[in-house]
Amino acid sequence: LSAGSGSNAMMRDRSHAAEFLAEFSDRVMYACDICTVHCEFTFEFRAFLDKLYDDGKLTAENYKKILRENAIRILKLGI
Repeated sequence: LSAGSGSNAMMRDRSHAAEFLAEFSDRVMYACDICTVHCEFTFEFRAFLDKLYDDGKLTAENYKKILRENAIRILKLGI
């Protein structure tokens, strides 16, 4: 979801994005590949996810899955 094509598609239709993320919360994840504290790159989709969560359009459980839990499970990190 963090690539331009996926995030742009989601951000075009907020209502559809909320429904899609609820339905596929076990199969999608947000990630970025920039690992520096001095990064100037903005993550618009992360702000979009935060807003969906803050507005009650994305449950806490699904928010955590998309941002963290799915990656831990898929990559078998054992955290």
